[in-house]
Amino acid sequence: MNIFGKIRKKLLADHKVSKYLVYAIGEIILVVVGILIAIQINGWNQNRMNRSKETLILQELHEESKQNLAQFESNKQGYIQSLNACRIVLRNVRKMDAKEAMDSVMRYGPSMFRGITFDPSNGVVESLINTGELQLIRNDSLRRYIATWKNVVTDFKEEEQNSRALWTNHIEPFIIENGNFLNPSDPKNIILFKDPIFLNMIARRQFYVSNIIDAMDREHIEKNLKAMVRLSNVQ
Repeated sequence: MNIFGKIRKKLLADHKVSKYLVYAIGEIILVVVGILIAIQINGWNQNRMNRSKETLILQELHEESKQNLAQFESNKQGYIQSLNACRIVLRNVRKMDAKEAMDSVMRYGPSMFRGITFDPSNGVVESLINTGELQLIRNDSLRRYIATWKNVVTDFKEEEQNSRALWTNHIEPFIIENGNFLNPSDPKNIILFKDPIFLNMIARRQFYVSNIIDAMDREHIEKNLKAMVRLSNVQ
């Protein structure tokens, strides 16, 4: 800048106004070009940092989604087993005088009320939404899956809550009062399966579990999770 200043002063001192104006315009252009270059370099650096951050986010999202998918698939199999147990028990309770029917009821009875809930880890998804870093992800489809994930889970959890409420408020207290958790072969437990109230609760459990399995497909949880696993794979 000192050199530019000396040149301008010399041109003015020599009354070379036209040359001074040309020089001044050239100096302005040079400064503007320098600013534009600096902005471009800063943009490159920012883009590089964003891409590095995006890679880290995708790696974390990939691991979280894989764990959630594994839990979901395990839970789905558990619900299917519980539903089958309800069907087998209800099919055999009216024939419990036969040893084979009795054995089936006592074998599958505990499986009817398996304590299963889908509790996905949402730390990465919540962080992306709350901090605005979701915009760092360039894949439009992946952003949409992330943005709608919590609503999909909430809708599904409502179905699970109905089944949990049945267990907590009705089935468990009924067994505590009339059965024996410590000894499955206790005759009191056999009598339970002849009680119309208990059988109605089993039928209701079957209904709720069937709804849960339907919701697992209807709410597209598995599809959403598989898409997030696939689209976040940066390897």
